[in-house]
Amino acid sequence: MSKKKKSSGSSFSIKNFLIMHVEKVVFAGIASLAGLMVYMGISAKPFTGVESPAKLQESASQVSRSIKEDHWEAIKDEEGRIVAPV
Repeated sequence: MSKKKKSSGSSFSIKNFLIMHVEKVVFAGIASLAGLMVYMGISAKPFTGVESPAKLQESASQVSRSIKEDHWEAIKDEEGRIVAPV
């Protein structure tokens, strides 16, 4: 009679560990990302009082005035600009 060699199940292998616990590793990753997002949301600077409607209106008016200004004198001498129609 031949004796069968008993294989001990205590040998550690990273491949076997990942195969047996892949769902736990994925869950831990998702849970840590969710925790990070919650932490970033809680520690974010509040929006209240940052900009008032009057400040926003003034900023919009300033941008509108800047767009409507005549910029031709500043850009007419740029290299490659054709001033006269061909």
